[in-house]
Amino acid sequence: MLETLTEDALPALLPSQEEYLQRLSLIFPATSAGAPHGTSPGAAAVVFVALYVGSIDGVRPINIVSVTAMSDSIAARRSDMDRRAYYEAVTGPGRASEVQRLCEQAGYPRGTPWYRDNAREYLRTGPVAALLTTGALLSASLPTTSARPRYSLDSSFAALFAQELSGDSLALAIKKWQTSVHQVTPPPVTESRFALPQAYSAIVSGNPGALLGRKECSWLDVKSQPYKLGNPAAEEEFCKDVAAFANLHGGLLVIGFSTAVKQDGEIIEAITPIRTAEINREQHRKILRSRVKPYIRGLAVEWHSIDSEAGILVIYIPQQPDAHKPFILSNKRDPAAVKCPIRDADGTHWLSAEELARYLSLGWNTTR
Repeated sequence: MLETLTEDALPALLPSQEEYLQRLSLIFPATSAGAPHGTSPGAAAVVFVALYVGSIDGVRPINIVSVTAMSDSIAARRSDMDRRAYYEAVTGPGRASEVQRLCEQAGYPRGTPWYRDNAREYLRTGPVAALLTTGALLSASLPTTSARPRYSLDSSFAALFAQELSGDSLALAIKKWQTSVHQVTPPPVTESRFALPQAYSAIVSGNPGALLGRKECSWLDVKSQPYKLGNPAAEEEFCKDVAAFANLHGGLLVIGFSTAVKQDGEIIEAITPIRTAEINREQHRKILRSRVKPYIRGLAVEWHSIDSEAGILVIYIPQQPDAHKPFILSNKRDPAAVKCPIRDADGTHWLSAEELARYLSLGWNTTR
């Protein structure tokens, strides 16, 4: 156990998760720095868990597991004793297993955890990053490798979830908080500095609008509709687009944006979120693992919510060492046959036998 819990009363909780979502949508309007991740169900879960255990201004800090391990069954137990017991269990050495043991000993159902373990990265790079950016969430100065809890709500932000606030009083309190933290849209990244790292960072920090008005290029490709996985042609197109980036300098493939054809190419025109139910991240990963060889190191397939029902899918392909190239697609019908794609300006094409031979003769140094 990280600290001796005091007997001070824990903050009162709002009746439902929906109310946390509603308040977050008022605190972070669409033009604010916290949108859209600050208004997502993940953000509501982070805020609820922090208030559930009284994690404010560095007291009783929480970790990502504190959020993923929560369940409806546990959330419904709202006595201070139950809430303190959950904190002790989830931040102790056993963490999730201790939560299971706590429920068994107390005699109530464990319930289904709100998130699977593989959602930790989404919570860290989406909702948590957005709340940190706006000053709503604080982080202790700990090494990045430390497993100790580090997050807590800023007290002025936590106060916005007081039960007695409603109507005009809530609106006034939110306005004061927004003014105090200078709640404004992050300034756009200048064209000379906007590249793959900045684009990826903008999306995971809750600012996908930074891509609007930008041109598709050798490292950026967007789609308005998801790939129809299960269809062989669509699966091959997906693997082709990803492997092509890996064969050049890396890239960002984002599903959930539309483009318009201009004189100088395809310009990203609007965010067109896709339904959460249409996306299975693990299926995307499985297809890439089975069809693209060798394995693309550092590949990330991430879902970033726009609202409770829709979001954007991001496939991030870091630059790969030339020694690992080329990345090829296997052929299901003919295992001996391979195909090799490469990104070219804002398009992708298959290398001919002559082009492939030339790249190989150069040791696949794509800067030559």
